[in-house]
Amino acid sequence: SCYIRNGTEEVKFVNCLIRHTGNLYGILVNWSTSARSPTFINCILQGGGGIPRENERYGRIGAKVQYTNITGGYPGKGNINADPLFVDPENGDFRLQRASPCVDSGTDTGLAVDFDGNPRPVGDYDMGPFEFPFLRCDLDGNKIVDKNDLIIFSQDWGKVVEP
Repeated sequence: SCYIRNGTEEVKFVNCLIRHTGNLYGILVNWSTSARSPTFINCILQGGGGIPRENERYGRIGAKVQYTNITGGYPGKGNINADPLFVDPENGDFRLQRASPCVDSGTDTGLAVDFDGNPRPVGDYDMGPFEFPFLRCDLDGNKIVDKNDLIIFSQDWGKVVEP
């Protein structure tokens, strides 16, 4: 879980993963109107109830959330509410499968590498800590190496590119 309480400094979560916190709220925000609200960009917040917009104990609360996959949804530009399709979450592999709705659904945050040190972006920016990798043989850019890529390759076979 993540509990964020009043502060004067800006708190920013960028390309983070918070998953199955085991309680009612994945993230609980207790922010006064005089403090700066925390920001979540390109994050995956899965399970644990997401971010409540207000509750009985703290009254009006909030966070700026954009381009984030969040359980239960949340208002904000580019947000989605979908299964992130991790490779093997039960064994700690939170990389994205090629069909993940988080691939190419993020925005530029200025981060040049992902959690593993791989270049970011590959195509468009991804949500979460891992960028979906480039497939060297995916010549049509659809994230699948298939016969269409072979056709493209064969059409260019033997051609010489002039400098």
